[in-house]
Amino acid sequence: MENSQTYFPCANGSQAAIEDITGQVKSALLSILQQSTGLGKTYGTVRAIVNRAVNDQEVTFYLTPLRKDRDEVYAGCRDLLLKLGKNPEEFLVNVLSEQDQVTDFFKEHVFVRQEEKVTGRLDRKKLYKAWREESIPDNYPNTRHIFGLLQSILLFSDLQSEEEMEDDRKNFSQIKSMIRTDAYAIVDEEEQDLSPAERKARMKATVFRDLPWYQIMFPDYDLANKKIIVMAANKFIYRYKDLAGSNKYYWQLNFNQKKAAGKEKTLVNLILDESDKIHQNWLESMLGQEQEHFDLYTLAKKINSALEPSFNKANEIILAAGDNHGRIKSASKKFHDLSNKYHLEADLAIGESLSEDELAKKFLINDGESDYLNINDQLYIEYKPDPFSLAGAKGKLFVNVLEKKKSSKQAIRLDRMLEDLNQNISSFVRNTYSMARNVQLRIKEINRHQEVNGKKKYRDEMDLEDEQRFVLRSLLGIEDKDEALVNYLLETYMRDSPQRHQTGIAANLTSDNSIFGKGFTVHILESNRNKRTNAEVSRYAQKWTPELLLATLASQWRVILVSATAETESIFSNFGLDWVYNNIPYVYHLPKKIEQLLNQENEERNKAQSDKGKIAVQWIKPSPGAKLRDVFKASFPDSQLSYPEIGDLISEMLSAPAGIGYDFNWQYKPESNEKITQKVTIGTACYYFGRNLKLLKALAAFCQKNWERPSRVAFIAYTNRNIREAEAKWYETALQKLGYLDQDKTLVCISAKDYPEKQLERVKADWAQGKLKIILTFY
Repeated sequence: MENSQTYFPCANGSQAAIEDITGQVKSALLSILQQSTGLGKTYGTVRAIVNRAVNDQEVTFYLTPLRKDRDEVYAGCRDLLLKLGKNPEEFLVNVLSEQDQVTDFFKEHVFVRQEEKVTGRLDRKKLYKAWREESIPDNYPNTRHIFGLLQSILLFSDLQSEEEMEDDRKNFSQIKSMIRTDAYAIVDEEEQDLSPAERKARMKATVFRDLPWYQIMFPDYDLANKKIIVMAANKFIYRYKDLAGSNKYYWQLNFNQKKAAGKEKTLVNLILDESDKIHQNWLESMLGQEQEHFDLYTLAKKINSALEPSFNKANEIILAAGDNHGRIKSASKKFHDLSNKYHLEADLAIGESLSEDELAKKFLINDGESDYLNINDQLYIEYKPDPFSLAGAKGKLFVNVLEKKKSSKQAIRLDRMLEDLNQNISSFVRNTYSMARNVQLRIKEINRHQEVNGKKKYRDEMDLEDEQRFVLRSLLGIEDKDEALVNYLLETYMRDSPQRHQTGIAANLTSDNSIFGKGFTVHILESNRNKRTNAEVSRYAQKWTPELLLATLASQWRVILVSATAETESIFSNFGLDWVYNNIPYVYHLPKKIEQLLNQENEERNKAQSDKGKIAVQWIKPSPGAKLRDVFKASFPDSQLSYPEIGDLISEMLSAPAGIGYDFNWQYKPESNEKITQKVTIGTACYYFGRNLKLLKALAAFCQKNWERPSRVAFIAYTNRNIREAEAKWYETALQKLGYLDQDKTLVCISAKDYPEKQLERVKADWAQGKLKIILTFY
């Protein structure tokens, strides 16, 4: 760092790398810190960004794949700032999810007794009901409703399934919207003639007056004035939500830092810690239909009806501005022709050729170059008598029926119809952009005329996007408070318009047909399963991909990927860096000196870890006829267990055919006819006993390694079968009685059928905290 003090000296290669990258003069770049797990990437990165925060007027976003990681990074930054005598609140913010904010509020302010003890489930239910009744006035019906929906997850999350919890989590993001809707209704009832700015300000004041808990539950993060912003990566890709209903993404925020000499804007660093996991999280979220999607068929019908001259009630200022009247008339004719072509007046039904399994199903369309329905047979739409009608004689009512095979020449391929509808809707939305520009010019002209005549302005002038929102709401008859459809139309069809295009991306990006640049398109078929009518066909266009987002960010900020596998090529588990490199202004490579330091750390770690390889278990060959308790004793000669205690352990040993008791002598002939049950020979029982004993010896060796060096906490025992929880409990009890283990829940069984990824994440989290965990797995 030039002309700055280093508060925390360089601790490792990772810190040196981050300080080198953030010290570059370029304001936009992409760089990679690739270092093996366990060598302090996060530790070094945190030290580097704290040094940068107290020295320079820069902003650093630190993204992590998990909330747990987010909290650990925040705590690390906070502790370092405190060591420097700085107030963390002036520099640092931990951006929590709405769920975390609400949950923390209830834990700290509602679910506590007077003696400050955590309440039981029944107590929490009473307290929650009392809070809801006392803290949410009757004239906030939507707010009352959303908190009613949240009751189950706030009170009984420990009893819910993953599916139930996921459904409930989505409601948290609706809280601010519901509060805003109620507050606007109150404001509009009190006073009608308010400008948009006055109405918004009155809405905020109303919320703060009526809901004093709001600012405690959702404190203002003041992101524009923070230097270190820590957050989970998934939250970063969604809009920054405030009470006013901000439509900005986090990367569109402006920061109020002092401008560095010669710099046009505040320098922003973005660190993606565990970038491979972040890529996977972003990809899953972008394909997960988290954002709004609308039925194309119904949407085309809505636009057609709204543009009919007899129904159109567009604001006079829109009709009178520029050539808008002609544009609306032309759009109306296009949708009228579209309606005739596809019989949009008819309902949509799903035919019997589509199985139940193919209903309510999502189909990924984009394969990188062309669109197709990912289904065995192409889908067709046919206009014919309603086969499911119960009203009147069959044939009098007509519907559009979706079938897997066409039965007439009039059948139309579904994907072609949807593409036609989509293109016309896109053309209409882009047309409203030109209409909005005409309105903007017309308003300026009227306001100038009013000013000359000493009269009040006709209305406030709005920026182009707000004017387009006004045009869309007016033409389609959308209420001011219902922004979902307007947001969908703008996000889906206007993202790459000149005014909304992200700066810095290569000029040819909009014509890029790769899966990275084109994005994904999804068709969703949904139907009333009982009647197979009132079907919906949604086309969800997700133009963002992880690679496109990364390229966008690296064209504005200094982006650093931190991972042990950042450069490993994989389209699904890592960023497609070749494509990104070709679409950003600058790629920064670490200097050779720092690369050598990182390599040296790897070599030293590998040398220190050389004794952590496979553990060979020495098997003591029993003498024929030896008592099993003697075989057990010989395997653990240092054990102080008595023969009766060993006998008890053996008698409790699991993983043997039912009915076997280990009260016989050892022998080597599995085919022996000497029976201990009707089906099992003594030889077979000896095999089970020996297998269990060998695994126990291996587990004991793991524990011994941990005793020799407590920092060794990660061990995996690969078995030739799945180990049950009851078996693991026996092994753990045996290790405790033999003196190798002094804690519970050390052994963890992981199988392929029981969400292994989630289990592994939990175990890794324990390893990161220095807890001994031994995985038993066949996976």
